Amino acid sequence: WDPSCWFAHLHPHLRMIVCNSHAVENFLCDFGISKKKLFTIYKGHRLSWYQGENKPNLLEYGVPENSFVVGCIANVRALKGIDYIIKAIYQLRELPIHLVVVGENSDPYYQQLADSLGISDKVHLLGFKKNSVEFIRAFNVSVMASTRREGLPRSIVESMAQGVPAIVTNIGGMPELVQNEKNGIVVPPKDSEALAEAIKRLYLDRDLLKQFGEKSIEWIVENFNADKALVAYTELFKKLKEENDGKR
Repeated sequence: WDPSCWFAHLHPHLRMIVCNSHAVENFLCDFGISKKKLFTIYKGHRLSWYQGENKPNLLEYGVPENSFVVGCIANVRALKGIDYIIKAIYQLRELPIHLVVVGENSDPYYQQLADSLGISDKVHLLGFKKNSVEFIRAFNVSVMASTRREGLPRSIVESMAQGVPAIVTNIGGMPELVQNEKNGIVVPPKDSEALAEAIKRLYLDRDLLKQFGEKSIEWIVENFNADKALVAYTELFKKLKEENDGKR
């Protein structure tokens, strides 16, 4: 929150701020921005944006064939909780479960953590990839273990839109995206044991994994589709115009 941000959000001529989740709306309200200026519209998506057949051969990245792949697409920063996912993989080290992280990473800590736990062969930090959406197709499940400050992570939307269910922490807007026990699993932040339990559960119950994947697609279509977002923005602009005309 630098001064320019505050100037923009508190400018007297600013009529409305559109938030991408109710969690963000509540966050801004807590900072003193009038609730009358806040309006939530989920970002719209189309399944066709993520459809395709191409997917990477993870064998090239050291992931054995027939592994259960836990994927995470995120720029590696402390708040993303990657270390908790690595610790969860350690707890599941006897199972053929591998972690694949796609995203910029300049911090050696995470590789050092995997090395220190003796699971460097199960943790694959691939760095930035332009075709991250295609990597999702090689995942069995996506995980976002953020510890704070999370809105609606695009990579989780991309996963759910492709029928790859997600395990997320109860942070920000993620519980609005992933419905616990309906299309995925929501766990507490900073809890590697809960993460491990959720991953193991989906590894052992492939029927549930498939069910969550199907429900994920339905949830994106019903609540995060582009047409619904377009209608919401149109109604918002009409409302603002009516209010403006009434003041003339």
